[in-house]
Amino acid sequence: MKLKKKILTPILIVISSIALSGCSFFQDAMDSLKDKTNPTETCEHEFDEGVVPADSEATCQKKGKVVYTCILCGHKENRFAYAPHKSNGIYQHSETEHYTNCVWCNQIIDKENHNFREELITQYDCTHDGLSRYTCDKCGYVKEDIHPAEHYHKEKDHVEPTCQSAGYISYEDCPGCGEHKDNTILAKVDHHYNGRTCDYCGRDELLEYIDDFKSKGTSLNPIIIESETELISLFDYVNVNHITESKFVKITYPYEGTIQKEMSRVGGLCTAANWTIRYGFTGGGLGSVSFSTDHYDAMYTLKSGVDYEEKKFAQLYNPLDDLLAKTPTRSASFDNFKINNRTNVFNNIEDTNQLYYAASHGYKPVCKTGSKAEHVYNEMKKINRQIINDDMTDAYKLLMIYNWLIENIQYDHGAVSAADRGMNNNEIIAWGVEGVVDEKLAICDAFSKSFCIFAAIEDIKCIQASGNSHAWNKVYVDPDGDGVKDWYVIDATFANSSTTTFELSNHDEFLYSDSEKTKAGYTSSCYLDVTATKTYNFAKNFSYNGVNKIYLNNMDEVNAYLDAIIPLVKTAHAAGKNVQMEFFFKAGLENQFKAGSTFHTRLGTDYERSWKLSMYEYYDAVVESYFYEAE
Repeated sequence: MKLKKKILTPILIVISSIALSGCSFFQDAMDSLKDKTNPTETCEHEFDEGVVPADSEATCQKKGKVVYTCILCGHKENRFAYAPHKSNGIYQHSETEHYTNCVWCNQIIDKENHNFREELITQYDCTHDGLSRYTCDKCGYVKEDIHPAEHYHKEKDHVEPTCQSAGYISYEDCPGCGEHKDNTILAKVDHHYNGRTCDYCGRDELLEYIDDFKSKGTSLNPIIIESETELISLFDYVNVNHITESKFVKITYPYEGTIQKEMSRVGGLCTAANWTIRYGFTGGGLGSVSFSTDHYDAMYTLKSGVDYEEKKFAQLYNPLDDLLAKTPTRSASFDNFKINNRTNVFNNIEDTNQLYYAASHGYKPVCKTGSKAEHVYNEMKKINRQIINDDMTDAYKLLMIYNWLIENIQYDHGAVSAADRGMNNNEIIAWGVEGVVDEKLAICDAFSKSFCIFAAIEDIKCIQASGNSHAWNKVYVDPDGDGVKDWYVIDATFANSSTTTFELSNHDEFLYSDSEKTKAGYTSSCYLDVTATKTYNFAKNFSYNGVNKIYLNNMDEVNAYLDAIIPLVKTAHAAGKNVQMEFFFKAGLENQFKAGSTFHTRLGTDYERSWKLSMYEYYDAVVESYFYEAE
């Protein structure tokens, strides 16, 4: 018995000390078992630093309840843990930084450099000292700095250098003595390529590479291809210039499979499929390539006897477009388009693929007299005269182009099904820009190439992206007017409701990001260096009458919108047009709108709603769309 007592006593002491200690050994053990990821969850949680509830006793030295939230999906977990340090809110500082202390352990936390705001008290010159005061906006620390007397030359002009010319900084004379200071010369810089063209001069990024194609290509002196972008550019160059010859190329970048498979894969990303390519293989990434563009003279026409049927859908009208439209001020003879100011010229353009290539690669197109390209280009400039005002911003111009394509061009399902049956795409007019101009029929490739040309006429940088059997655009604009341009995705094909059974509305996706396109199931290998990271909320940033936004905040704005839009609906309906309407509501307002049947009451009993899109959230607006079928 005595032996058992001697053994049990230290065990009980250890257990008691653990139970009474602040480290909570048992709770920690339970925590380690408790918070395993639920096997039914698909999110790989990334938790924040945790929040201590008001009823918790957790500190940075004592464990208690802490709530952690996944920054990806919002999932919350309660844990028995130490709290993060808590600031006492009292700033201490040195000349360069400030910090606070933890209320529990007094440890220094939140240390960072001052964010000084400078205030000029006295300007120095050659006879007077100057005084500046610096205040940290965060902690309030103030210091003053005396600038000793010396000549002072205020900056007058600052011209940034480009690839074409040097920049400079000019200065005012010293106010104390009138001493003059010569300009500081800023040396010319390299080309700045953005979407394969230079932002400064519009030069094509791969001109040297194209020169290589002309001068090289033998087995002993092959064309060196160092990236997929260069290979795409090679194929585009061959295609638009209708080259028929054999060359040796050497691919030095990593790729999967054989050189033949790589060329075949990349060939599908190019300007058009109106050419053929044949391969030989000699090993080591060296391949002989034979190009043929024999069919270009018959591009985008309908040959007699071809088993092909156009499938047209009824035109769609959205009255919102008329409310947004501005009266163009260009005359019928206006030709002062911004594209004419481009320094790089593409001469003797004959077909619309050459026209698209020139427009999207920063060139001024010069079409061959009497060519198909000349006819199409003139017709597209005529359209721009009719729908665009020179006072519009670039984003507004894009909206007018976007709306014109939506309302005037029909998606030709017959062109797609005919291609699926093995017809050559270049035999179907809806695959070419001429389908847009002459027949008002197009598939996505023609929609997006036409958009590029329309935008280029206004010298707005626009490129085509393709993937997942679809083509769309990216544009480089400054829609919010902050002076900074960004890339945005734009897709006029998906905005055209005749692409499917009226499943998409016109303006829900005007300028948006790559991630939004990816969510819809579309990714692209084209222009991998051009990323669209922002979304521009169309509904909140465009006015329909100069006062109210399309995004409706209250019933007064709803009624003002209806006063403007209902006459347009009746006129369109009387003309036999299908009408699709959109209402962008502040969340919650849509219930008031529906409760009073405001829209249907004011429109009249003759209009039966034939189909209604379900409401959904678009960014922070609630959108409801109505479709009215013409009688």
